Amino acid sequence: RSGGAVARATVDQRGGSDLEATEPKPSSFADTWFDDRERAVIAGDDARLTVAWSAKEAVQKALGQGMAIAPGDIRVRSIGSDGSVTVELAGRAADCLADLGGGTLSLVWRPEGDDHVLVEAHLNS
Repeated sequence: RSGGAVARATVDQRGGSDLEATEPKPSSFADTWFDDRERAVIAGDDARLTVAWSAKEAVQKALGQGMAIAPGDIRVRSIGSDGSVTVELAGRAADCLADLGGGTLSLVWRPEGDDHVLVEAHLNS
């Protein structure tokens, strides 16, 4: 994205990464893609909105389904200043996790430069 790239290699775990530019988005973006609890976590902050969106995309990739999983089936429940992100899965996202044998998703985020964030999702069995 925007001249940046992410590469990852794993031996015994599934993963997904997403790199996004931190930039203002119209309020309709948050209203469309996030539920009330998520919007409370985001708290109107562009950086937190970017982390939340990147978390959804990283989970879609870790589950191996991409946009076949609706972003609304991945619900961001917290974004920590320590780089943690917690999500709750519903619908097709929860079904995909079960089909993969279950396990837990761990997510971490970090700033990349002054205007990007990177979120990585790891599926641990």
